[in-house]
Amino acid sequence: MHAPAPSSLVAATALAPAAGAAFRQALAAPDLPDRATVLAHLGQVARNTIDILPQFPRLRRLMGSQQRALLCQAAFALHHEGGASGLTAGHLLDLILEHRAASRNTVSAFVQEMRAVRVFADLPSTGDRRVRPLAPGEQASAAMQRWFLGQLQVLDAMDGGERSCQLIAEPGLVRIAQPLAARHLMADAGWREPAAPLGPILWTDAGSLLIDDLMARAADSVKSATGAACGVLPGATLEVEDFGVTALADRYVVSCTHVRRLCAQAEETGVVLRTGKRSARRLIIAPALTEAYADWQANRLRAIDAAFRAALAVSGAPSGDRLSVERAIAAQGTAGVRLAALRQEAAAALL
Repeated sequence: MHAPAPSSLVAATALAPAAGAAFRQALAAPDLPDRATVLAHLGQVARNTIDILPQFPRLRRLMGSQQRALLCQAAFALHHEGGASGLTAGHLLDLILEHRAASRNTVSAFVQEMRAVRVFADLPSTGDRRVRPLAPGEQASAAMQRWFLGQLQVLDAMDGGERSCQLIAEPGLVRIAQPLAARHLMADAGWREPAAPLGPILWTDAGSLLIDDLMARAADSVKSATGAACGVLPGATLEVEDFGVTALADRYVVSCTHVRRLCAQAEETGVVLRTGKRSARRLIIAPALTEAYADWQANRLRAIDAAFRAALAVSGAPSGDRLSVERAIAAQGTAGVRLAALRQEAAAALL
């Protein structure tokens, strides 16, 4: 799925001023996701990242914790924006320090690690030996494209939209939308560093993945109990059946001690409770944690929704309802087969 911005799209850097204005306008739209909307689609929201880990295992390194996700999104934003040298260690450091999202040493260690595992690769020298421009590798770029597509599929499920088909038709839209959403979220202290009970979980190693897993399984329990995908109601207490520390630790490549410590800390604050015998434990999740998670995810989805609307507005790519998408594809001379392929790909990714 990785592809450079198509020729039909103007370079993201040239569109930045107009995109920023369109983004601010889109953020004021009354139909952006809120807590209740996220709770109604909690399972799909929570699975967006964890379901693509088997295909893109390096996402564990890129988005395992809130801090790493911020570093990753900042790096991709700089890469997508281009500009003078685009992504460099120095530019990433400046952006992260601006929002106090990590220390100088943490940023340096992150860049070195990403180079070592070839998530980022050095580009040919620009002539200034002090500047070492970087670019995401092919797999990392594909992972980001797939992750962003998943976010749009969640939004489509919420309102019946066509965003995912639009991105598949014009992959370069992510180069405009991702930096808008990333910069907005980094500047939002409440999203960047959520308060307890959610924040301490997100900022630990693999914490983002662990909380996604628990919320996805809790949503499954609601569906199993009701026999329908009715979503989660505000104020509901959720349960995770067959809660096993070892299985979680193995799945997300962390120690059992780490998972137990997280559970103990959450129990101390009263937002989870483990019951039952060790071989058949249940985890009870209090509404305070579920709703804090829903608010946090709603903030992310609002930013992504507004950013994608802005990208469509300034890029000249097809926008609007299903008919406009079909007409745009037909104008390219590939109507029937191409449209069917887009729909099948988007539908398959939702399964």
